[in-house]
Amino acid sequence: MDLLESILDSLDEQIDALADDPYDDGLMEDFEDYIDECRGSYAKAQIFFRAVPNPASAAGIASYLYHCLNAISDGIEELNYFTLNFDDRHLHTGQELWRRAEEMRYYAQRAMQSTQTLGI
Repeated sequence: MDLLESILDSLDEQIDALADDPYDDGLMEDFEDYIDECRGSYAKAQIFFRAVPNPASAAGIASYLYHCLNAISDGIEELNYFTLNFDDRHLHTGQELWRRAEEMRYYAQRAMQSTQTLGI
């Protein structure tokens, strides 16, 4: 969850910084560095997710996390496409995928809380 949070919570800040001048080489380089950091955190999250088999009682949580990770992966690629062609649609699609990933993370957290409350 911490890795997912580190990826998902900083996109708006990064886009705001880039919005000052997306054609500025320094700002674009910072944005590309952010994308690379997201890729690294995503890779670690994938490793953690796959490291331990999920018990049957956690199947719903695992499903939410799986969909969250997929949305992050697709979002990273969309943001990277923006760096290649400056087409704002890629930023908007990346933001939408981030929103979906946030939603799946939220559902996973709620499911974990419910599971803990029930003592499962």
